[in-house]
Amino acid sequence: GINAEYMGNKMFPKRWKWKVLLSDLGVGLTLYGLFHWAQYIGLPYVLALYGGPLMTLNGWLVLYTWLHHTDLDIPHYDSSNWTWLIGAFSTVDRPYGPLLDFLHLHIGSTHVAHHIFPTMPHYHALEATEAIKTSFPDLYLYDPCPIPLALWRVASRCVAVEQRDGKWWYISDLPKAKQQ
Repeated sequence: GINAEYMGNKMFPKRWKWKVLLSDLGVGLTLYGLFHWAQYIGLPYVLALYGGPLMTLNGWLVLYTWLHHTDLDIPHYDSSNWTWLIGAFSTVDRPYGPLLDFLHLHIGSTHVAHHIFPTMPHYHALEATEAIKTSFPDLYLYDPCPIPLALWRVASRCVAVEQRDGKWWYISDLPKAKQQ
């Protein structure tokens, strides 16, 4: 559930209260149903039929998000120099191959457009991406590296961050401790 103190916070839109409460109810009913399902057919079956796919999907979503927002050439900003547009361009398009691009409606290869135009229908994303590439060639990031190799590169080389030119950059070497 959501903390009641948080729901009373002025940063929390009042119109969300019932949506949050309904979501909490939905989570509660799902857990209740899973509990009774486990009592009926056994916990190992529920873990295999529900838990396994849930963890696989969540793992995929984390990997997908991580690869679009993490790489050596993607800077991160602090509040002194961040703007919405700079933040929107701080992501990278990556192709996932014809099948996954089709199944995921090209969200991997049009991710920058998704950040710039978050409410744009997916069927305009390829067209918008081409316009972004043409209009902002110095800001647009694209990495054609196959996903397994990109995953290895990001996991093995983005090990720390350092601040340069008012931006935070991933680096591939851990900073050396300063000698005193």
